[in-house]
Amino acid sequence: MTYTKTIGAVHVLGLHLDPSQWSLPRWERSLRTRLFWTVLYHDKMRALLLGRPSHLHEDNYSTCIPMVEDARWVEDGDPMILTADHRASLEAFTANCRLVLIIDK
Repeated sequence: MTYTKTIGAVHVLGLHLDPSQWSLPRWERSLRTRLFWTVLYHDKMRALLLGRPSHLHEDNYSTCIPMVEDARWVEDGDPMILTADHRASLEAFTANCRLVLIIDK
């Protein structure tokens, strides 16, 4: 899949829209948010490194930055326990998401 098709898929799937109030399972809302921010991160880094404009602009999305606690959805009635490695990975991911906001300024 080419890069522009990926950006198109983000819009077709509605990943650019904030799912926090949708009637979806928590894990799915978390996944949608993380998928969007992954594509947004790559879009901004690609634009920065190549000196080209970004395809995703701040006024065209409403998805909030994912938080570490968003990954602690309930599975089979028990809260998911995050391992130290999993938590560190999620913290690095959210730091990269905050970096996107800095790059975008």
